[in-house]
Amino acid sequence: MINSQLRAYDLTAKFFHTFRSVKYKHVPVVRAMAYPFHLDAVKSFKSSKRTGQRWIRKPRQLYDKLVANDVVITVPYNPSQLGKSKTIFSSKVIEGLGINIKQNIICIEKKNSRRLKAPYYNPEASGRLLAAHYNMLLSQIKSIVRKKGVHPYFKRKVFMKWIKSQLRSVMRKIDGIEQLFSKNNIKAVIQSSSVNPMGYLLVHMGKQRRVPTMNIQYGLLDTYQILSTNVDHYVAWGDQHRKRLTRYGTPQHKFHILGNARFDPLFNGKWMNKSQLSRRMGIKGNKTIFVYPEQPLKMRYNRIVMQRVIRALLPFRKKVALLVKKHPRQKGSGLSSGMMRKYPFAKLIHKRSIRLYDMLSGADTVFVQFSTTGLEAMLIRKPVIALSFFPNTNKHEYSYYASSKLLTSAKGQKQLRTIVSKFLKDSSFRRLMLNKQEKYLLGAYSGSGNARKKINELMVTI
Repeated sequence: MINSQLRAYDLTAKFFHTFRSVKYKHVPVVRAMAYPFHLDAVKSFKSSKRTGQRWIRKPRQLYDKLVANDVVITVPYNPSQLGKSKTIFSSKVIEGLGINIKQNIICIEKKNSRRLKAPYYNPEASGRLLAAHYNMLLSQIKSIVRKKGVHPYFKRKVFMKWIKSQLRSVMRKIDGIEQLFSKNNIKAVIQSSSVNPMGYLLVHMGKQRRVPTMNIQYGLLDTYQILSTNVDHYVAWGDQHRKRLTRYGTPQHKFHILGNARFDPLFNGKWMNKSQLSRRMGIKGNKTIFVYPEQPLKMRYNRIVMQRVIRALLPFRKKVALLVKKHPRQKGSGLSSGMMRKYPFAKLIHKRSIRLYDMLSGADTVFVQFSTTGLEAMLIRKPVIALSFFPNTNKHEYSYYASSKLLTSAKGQKQLRTIVSKFLKDSSFRRLMLNKQEKYLLGAYSGSGNARKKINELMVTI
């Protein structure tokens, strides 16, 4: 964990402690702001000096200082009087589980969205903001900030401006979630993460009513996912992810190593082979196909990655084809039309022109930064080359693929070119890559095409 990130967690712990008395409907409001607060704190601590008492000195303390000390106040709740029981799901977590959404509730966090029709529910859009309650909490926050000994970070004008906006949003969500519980017989809260404000509030307010809570890992875990371990049950892909979070102090008993239903089709589906992909993409000759699924980063980062990938492949341009697929949340690609004209071996694949799993299945190898796509490629036995071009940043890449000695990774253009050269020329190098990946997968993923069944069985028991 890089120093600025650990210091940001230390400040997040101070944030929780300093404003612990600020509550709305018995909910500590600032804990719902943890994720956006932490991201701003990371930026601040890249250049600032450390001041005041340290709450977190080492990663092992993260769970105790950020999660375990969250006090839950029980509130009255009589669900049996509210009709047929339902489970609250987040929108991502239902992927692949075969959930009957009409018999449950799907919560969606969209700040500017209007109220949704059942079974979908937007807590913030449905919640009310009472001016008297808002002003009272804001006055309480201002009173705390004026006290001596309060960390200077909280005395900044920019902090007060930030927390005013956050407070309005969180209070609306709390009111919306309270309405949701008051009108429904909720038997469980199941999400993909409780890092975001809605996720935290659903877990905390569920616990207030003694409703079981569960998170099912959806993507790669960055360090801030420690905030998602406030649930009763945590479903992880593999032992590697459990070990990562227990190193931060999370109790072992919370974890269930079951995989994720979204990956079951990889084992059970039928996907394109190389010949089929070549015909579909108009790739002539027996060229080595490299696939690169982009990440939803800032454009300047995507451009840097794309330029380095292109330059690494350039000496072998007559022997290779590069297929670049935009991320669903990406507006533009790092591969411009001008670059495609200049380097015809590179092609941009638009969202719906071909399925991602067909591309992975038909590829010879896959470039990946910190995307779940890297794991998906490994699960169908495709060699993966990790790109780790941005050191000392708060990105997944330095804590996942590139940090493992079992995976092939490049930290620059020259190293990537060397790897590509070996991959093209040396069959023993390719075999070694795959053999190491197999060892990596033993810890990274424990599902085998039946994660849906196992997770559904667990949900019945909680």
